[in-house]
Amino acid sequence: MNANEILKMSIQNVREMYSNSILILRDVDTQLSEHNLMPLFGNTLGSETSKSITQTTEQFNTFFPQFMCRVYVRAAEQHLKVVFVNVQFYHPNYPTLGPTVNVGVFTLPEPYTSIELKKKLYYWWLKYAIFETNTSEQIDVTGNHIETQPWIENRDTTVCHFWSYELVHFQHHGDIQSKVVQGILQYFSTTRDN
Repeated sequence: MNANEILKMSIQNVREMYSNSILILRDVDTQLSEHNLMPLFGNTLGSETSKSITQTTEQFNTFFPQFMCRVYVRAAEQHLKVVFVNVQFYHPNYPTLGPTVNVGVFTLPEPYTSIELKKKLYYWWLKYAIFETNTSEQIDVTGNHIETQPWIENRDTTVCHFWSYELVHFQHHGDIQSKVVQGILQYFSTTRDN
């Protein structure tokens, strides 16, 4: 295989990874909608990208996005809980980590309407809670549920319960149900969401 064929294959592999990641997020949409959890931002995929010519690979915003994300809320007037599901392709703080599927249920200090949430939330919240407030050298990708307060230094009492799996462990619809949806529903069935 010559250099040009290797480059073409690399690009094709990245395109397929993105396409398969979108299919996973669509499946999450479908399964969560059966439980009255709807995408807060409609059909939008969240990410952080940059079109600056001065970007470096160590930045959080690069042309090649670190992640794609969906945000969900219950179909209700007010929301105390917000669900983030993201596919993290890489993170500069963890160069040996492969792509992961991450789920986070954020419990907010006070209820917000959907309109208020759209102004308050950022797609990077889950990425920040997992990869940028973590002080360990490794990320747990075994599905263990971890609790953190990502903004406690600002006296913000928002709590994030999150868990992660390697992307390669998502082979069929049942994986989404068992690794993503069941965990999310656990946080909505054990506590009240107004």
